[in-house]
Amino acid sequence: MSHTAKQLAEHIIKSNKAMEVLFQNNHHESALILLFSWIDRLAWLSVENEYSTGADFKLWLNKYLFIEASTLPCNANDLWASRCSLLHTGTSEARDVKNGNARYVYYYGGSIEMAAKDPDMKVYVNIGHLHVGLLEVSNRFLQYLEKNICELAITNKKLGKIMSRTTDI
Repeated sequence: MSHTAKQLAEHIIKSNKAMEVLFQNNHHESALILLFSWIDRLAWLSVENEYSTGADFKLWLNKYLFIEASTLPCNANDLWASRCSLLHTGTSEARDVKNGNARYVYYYGGSIEMAAKDPDMKVYVNIGHLHVGLLEVSNRFLQYLEKNICELAITNKKLGKIMSRTTDI
């Protein structure tokens, strides 16, 4: 692993620890906000453009999370809508849901399984499964970067901006 890929791996571990603290202390909404921010960041690190978009967020999810083995009941459009509604209004009522481009996403924890009575309109997502899935795909993203030097260079440049603005106190 190159030095900067190692830095990204360490950054992933630190961010995950923050999410774990929130989840373990039942701060689920804050943990979800951090989780969505983390997906935003990874999507931004994966593109050459200086700014990323909702399309980049969805593309990153489709490339790394929603592959053949995914067991999550939602899709990238659903998570984008959930992210937008949670960050902007604190609800599940996103514009994309109201326009018919995504479904309502409701989160739950624990070992019970829940299924929506109307899966065309809403889905229930286990927070733990989403968090673990994000950890797995973060590692998949790292492995991809190690094999794609040009994209790793883009990520390294952007990671430098992140690392220069944050320090361990």
